[in-house]
Amino acid sequence: MGGDALPYSQGLGLLALTLAVYYAPPLERTPLHQTRVEVLFWPLAYAFGAYIHLCLPTSPLIAVGIAPERPFAAAMVGFAALFGAATQQRRRRERLKSMAARIDLDQGLALTPSVRARVATLRIRDLLQQRAGLLHGLLEPFLTGTRSDLCDALAEVAKGGPADLVSLIHSTEVDLGVLIQHGQEGVAKILRQSVQIMGVTEKATLIDALQRQESDFRANEELQDCALDALRSTHGAELLRLKNLLDSGGDVFSLHRLVYLDMSEEKRRVALAHFQREAAVWAQARFIKGMPAESLYPERSSTGRDAGAVAGLRTARKPIKILSDIDDTLFSSGGHFPAGCDRRIPRHEYYPGLLQLFREVEAGATAAGATPDADIKASHRTPEKKAKEGRASEQEVTLWVRERCAGQTRHEASGWEERVLPADSPLSSLAARLLTTGGTAHVAFARPPSVGEASPIAFLSARPHAYKDYTEAASYRTFRLLHSRGQISCVPTLLAGELRSSMGSMLLAIGEMLSRAAKSTPSAAWASVGHAKAKTFAEYTRLYPECDYVLFGDNGQGDLLCAELLHKRASDPALAGDAASPISAPRTSFMQLVKPVEQQLSDLPAGTETGERQKRWRDARICFNHTYAGAACDAQQHGLISMEGLSRVASTARKDLDRMQIEYRDSSQDWSRRVEELNADLRKCNAVLPFELAVPELKPRGTASLASGSSTVHLALHR
Repeated sequence: MGGDALPYSQGLGLLALTLAVYYAPPLERTPLHQTRVEVLFWPLAYAFGAYIHLCLPTSPLIAVGIAPERPFAAAMVGFAALFGAATQQRRRRERLKSMAARIDLDQGLALTPSVRARVATLRIRDLLQQRAGLLHGLLEPFLTGTRSDLCDALAEVAKGGPADLVSLIHSTEVDLGVLIQHGQEGVAKILRQSVQIMGVTEKATLIDALQRQESDFRANEELQDCALDALRSTHGAELLRLKNLLDSGGDVFSLHRLVYLDMSEEKRRVALAHFQREAAVWAQARFIKGMPAESLYPERSSTGRDAGAVAGLRTARKPIKILSDIDDTLFSSGGHFPAGCDRRIPRHEYYPGLLQLFREVEAGATAAGATPDADIKASHRTPEKKAKEGRASEQEVTLWVRERCAGQTRHEASGWEERVLPADSPLSSLAARLLTTGGTAHVAFARPPSVGEASPIAFLSARPHAYKDYTEAASYRTFRLLHSRGQISCVPTLLAGELRSSMGSMLLAIGEMLSRAAKSTPSAAWASVGHAKAKTFAEYTRLYPECDYVLFGDNGQGDLLCAELLHKRASDPALAGDAASPISAPRTSFMQLVKPVEQQLSDLPAGTETGERQKRWRDARICFNHTYAGAACDAQQHGLISMEGLSRVASTARKDLDRMQIEYRDSSQDWSRRVEELNADLRKCNAVLPFELAVPELKPRGTASLASGSSTVHLALHR
């Protein structure tokens, strides 16, 4: 055996300690996670794991006699190293996959690339395929001289102008993230020189590809400068569109991560200052309707592509962003610690009516002008036709048209004009009817995207971020499933919590449970989570200073404290922490009551009288409800949704709860109590709804009744 051999237990402990240090969140953004380190670390980690199990004399496999002979064991250690290298490269390729492959960006361009650009694109494709091998992946981070051929081919494409470069960015044969990975500074420098001629979708694809370099992006000033230039060269309504696209990728690569985690502090200040200046221009355009574009951007031309920066700014109200908690707000935790405390409905069931309320807040914002639909001109509609809005005509069809411009895709938000044509118009005569000046056009048979339409929802979670996206991946799978079912309009952004505050709160809560602290007193254990959520919320508002915010949470842990802190800091700039970039308090906060009010964690002094507490919450526009039908009623009174939207939310909540009491009729839930809570809020809704929009109350299952004067019959369910 040899007395100096490494004991198995020490070898296993050394491997576990190495992995724990490597996975530690504070080290994730250090050079330890750059590509040139990872391509060595993972083969060595896999090889060492195989070595301690197959080669150490004290290994349990050797002790029981099932370990292979030494030559074969050495070969297996080498195979483990190769497997580790292949696994690392496969995961790397998956994370580099362009955002354009994940979201529905229309890539049908009105531009045709030159023959030279097409040849250069195929050359880049072939060069990237040559670099896809395992050996090249291990050696390339250390062979910087091999990148010149990629830079030369990209320079050939850039020489052809906007059409050629846009064609490459949207090409299905060349993934921009992989190209930047292999080309690094040289490729980034060429792309940076071409930022000014890119459209919004091209810039979004570029920034996303840069951000997916992860630690290489954080360590490389040239890559960060390229992303910053793409942001700073975008203005007005197009900037909001760009930021929304960056938050629409359906994974952890978001605008919040880009600005607050991946960029250096200096570049973060520059980006936030640009966002703040553009929000000021947005406000100026909104309140001074007749101001010409040249006054808004005196340093920029108001013709051509620059006109899109001004288009859509003149809107009656700010766009609205929805920020929501997850556990005990989106779906029930079932009372499982540490997720939450609500046992009213089964675990992981979505609360009745919430997703419909999200949609109505979005729709209400659009109807009231929160998204710049003013950019979609209705000059071809007569006053008589406008008077008939809301009543569909069987003899007419509405579509939207926009003349094609160089470098413009159909997902640009500006320039659309609404047209109304006879429903029996032949397609052959469509072009002549739509364009009076000749040329070509984008045509949309459904309302085209408007600025602010993408990604209006973000989830503010206490769940901490861990290595790469290991903790967030499950949440994003849930979001994508909801989006695929049409239950939400986009794949939301997840704003993860902090490990220190989340773990600290959980340990304090465990200590309170073990000490059997009185349940009638508020728990201070979740105060750090409330403060962390307020900090993240404030950061998010600095990314979208042109927007209003609506917060959804519950009173079970730190959400109420978060709403109170935000209101206090927004009303006192000295508490905001950054006078140059003020924060916005939620326009309205909706708190779901999952525990008694006397047990909720609040920033108000403990001795505050009930009446004074209620007044302060009203002043801060914090609303408490047992169901989302009640929350919808408050939302309607605060101007967030329409009467029709209120009726739809109440009806959906009724149907959802009815489904639950059927599906879980054998569970321990008190469904009669849940129905009573919903009916109380339905009566609240019906008090403000017109008769034709009223929603009938729900009857508990197990009873049979015929409502007097109503066509609704409630029957008992028998299986």
